[in-house]
Amino acid sequence: MKSIRAGAIAALTVVAALLTGCAAPSPAWTAPSTRTASPTPTPTAAAATAPTARVPLTCDQLVPPAVVAAAFRVPANRVTTETPRNPASYADERAGALMCMWGEGDPSQPVSEKQLYGWVTVVPGVTREGFEDFRAGIDVGGFDEPLGSEPDTYSMCPQNAFQFCGFFALTRDYGVKAGVWDYGAATYDTQSAWVEAVSAAALPAVRALPARRRSGSPRDAHCAGRRTATA
Repeated sequence: MKSIRAGAIAALTVVAALLTGCAAPSPAWTAPSTRTASPTPTPTAAAATAPTARVPLTCDQLVPPAVVAAAFRVPANRVTTETPRNPASYADERAGALMCMWGEGDPSQPVSEKQLYGWVTVVPGVTREGFEDFRAGIDVGGFDEPLGSEPDTYSMCPQNAFQFCGFFALTRDYGVKAGVWDYGAATYDTQSAWVEAVSAAALPAVRALPARRRSGSPRDAHCAGRRTATA
């Protein structure tokens, strides 16, 4: 009988060792502590901070109020920029782009509900590859025409589809893109006049900026559109 019990105990010991992965004896049982555990602190979400703009201009310096007043066919006010929810525009924001927007009517009304609004975005660190990729993308759609005498400067305002018109350019350190949507009484003349007036103010202001300090290779900012549609 003793030999059978001893064998059974030995077998149980082997099973326990297999389940625990350790054949060593279990530590002696100790009474649980009576100390009260400290409450677990409630985690708090870190406050999100907006990306820092890396373009040393204000919107009024980029396109002065007098130019805004003359460019739009109806009075327009500065409105809060609504970043389109797509990867290309997020890339612009992370790159430190300056985004300026104007629209008709109540400034507190979302721009997506306005009949007429326009914008200019200046993106630092746009590369030649990124610019050419944008130019070849669906945002432009082959409707670009040279604008003025400066290189790498184009307008988009086809005479048979002028509800949206705009322009884009590549300068030494920045990419510039701009556009105006008019769902009201737009004409080709009013839309193309907007392009002429706003580009004549914004592009010289960007070209006059001092050269940016570069650390390593320039960042390939998207200039809103590696074949990605934006509003």
